[in-house]
Amino acid sequence: MVTNISSFFRKKHSALEDKVTEAQTQQKTLKAKIAAVTADRTNLENKRNGEQSFLKQAESKGLDTAKLAADIQKIDNDIAAKTEEIAAIQKEHDAVVVPTLDEKKLKREQRLAELLEVLKMSDASEVESIDDAISRLTVQIAKRDGAGRPIQCSVTFDTTLDTSLVIKPSDTHFLKSFRPELLAWLPSFPEITTTAPDKNEEHVAQVAASAAATEAKCKVFIDRKLQSVVIPQSPLRWRTKNPKYEAYYGRESDRPSEYIDVEDKFEDVALSLSARIDELTKQAGGAFDLNADYADNPLGTLLKSRIQPWTTSNPQFKPCKDRPDSVTIYKTIKSEWDAFVAAPWSEEITGTWALLKYYLENGERARFWAWGFENFYGFRLRTRDHDWIKGKLFIASHLTPAVPKECIAFSKERYGSEIVGKIGRMYLQVDSSASRD
Repeated sequence: MVTNISSFFRKKHSALEDKVTEAQTQQKTLKAKIAAVTADRTNLENKRNGEQSFLKQAESKGLDTAKLAADIQKIDNDIAAKTEEIAAIQKEHDAVVVPTLDEKKLKREQRLAELLEVLKMSDASEVESIDDAISRLTVQIAKRDGAGRPIQCSVTFDTTLDTSLVIKPSDTHFLKSFRPELLAWLPSFPEITTTAPDKNEEHVAQVAASAAATEAKCKVFIDRKLQSVVIPQSPLRWRTKNPKYEAYYGRESDRPSEYIDVEDKFEDVALSLSARIDELTKQAGGAFDLNADYADNPLGTLLKSRIQPWTTSNPQFKPCKDRPDSVTIYKTIKSEWDAFVAAPWSEEITGTWALLKYYLENGERARFWAWGFENFYGFRLRTRDHDWIKGKLFIASHLTPAVPKECIAFSKERYGSEIVGKIGRMYLQVDSSASRD
C-alpha cells in the first residue's frame, strides 16, 4: 500500500489530537462522578449528624434508642461505601493517560515531510515493520575470491541506499556462474557456466529482488507497527540556500557560497534503514555466514535467500592445491593427450600447433604441472632450437571421451589472439609462438 508522507503525518497528528480529547473527556467525566458521589456522601454525613443529635436527646430522657442506633449504623455503612466508590473512581481517573502534544516534534515531522517532498520521496510503501522493509532490499554479489566463493555483497534500495556487507567464504557455496580468470580462455560449452568474463573486469553476479511493481517508485517506508516513517539512508543530505550569502556586504571575492550542503538524521521523528542494517550486521558479528541460522536476523535471512540459489556445493571449477609430478599428470590425461597426438592432420593445424604435434608424434615428451584447479594443467615442450612450446589444457570430465582418429575441433571463440582446440574431453590452448622463457 502506497501512502503520501504528508497525509500520513496529518492523520497521525489528527489521531493524536483525538486521543488527547478522548482522554481529557474521560477525565472530566470521572471528575464529575467523583463530585456527585462526594455530594451524596456529604448528605449522608449531615443526616448522620442529625440522627446522632436525636440519639443524645433520647438517651437523656431515658427513651428506647435501639432503632435510632441501628439507623445511624446503616448511614455509617453507606458513608463507607461512598468513600470506597470515590477511591475507585479516583484510581480510574489517575490511570487515564493524556498523550502529550509535543509541538517541537510536530514541527520536525512537518519539516521532514517537506524535505521528502523536495527530494521527490513523498510517497511511502507501508510495511508491517522495519524488518519487513529489510526483506525488500536488492542484493548484489559484488566480490568473490579466486575459488568463486562470494565474499562481499551489497544491499541497495533504489538509488538512496547502497551498503557493502562481508560474507564469510564457504566451501559449500561456490557461484554457479564462476569461471576462474586462469580459465577465461575456455570457450562456452554445454553444462558449464556462462561465457567467459571480460579479461580485465571483476566478475559480478547479480541477485535481484524488487518490491511489488505498484510500489517500485517508493523510496520511503512506513512502519505500521511503530507508526513511523523509515528513511533508507541516514542522515538525509541536500543543498539549500546559504543565509549568509545575501546578508554578506564585504568584498565580492570573499562572499560565501550561494548554496551549502546540509544534513539531518531526523532520529527524533524517523527510523533509519541503514542504521537497522548496521545493527543487524553487528548482531551477525560483522560478517554473514551462508551456513548459519538467522532466524532472529532478517538481514541474514535475506542474504541467504537471495545468494544461495546462485551457488552450488559442487562447482565445475574446483580449487585444488595438489601438486602431482608430470608423470602422474600424464597418466591422468593420457587418453585425451594421446588422442591429440594421434589425431589426423588438417589445414587448420598450423604454427605452434603443428610444431607441437610434430614433436609429439616423433616421441618428444611434454612436461605438465597442476594449475590450481582440478583437471586444469599447464604444459611445455622443449624444441630442438632450445625454445619452449607452452600451453594449457582443461579436461571437462562430464563430456564424452575421445574416440580413435577423432579430429581436432578448433573453436571460433578467441581469447585474445590464441586459438582453442578440442578433442574428446580436452580443451587445449597453445601459445601462438615458442619462446626461450
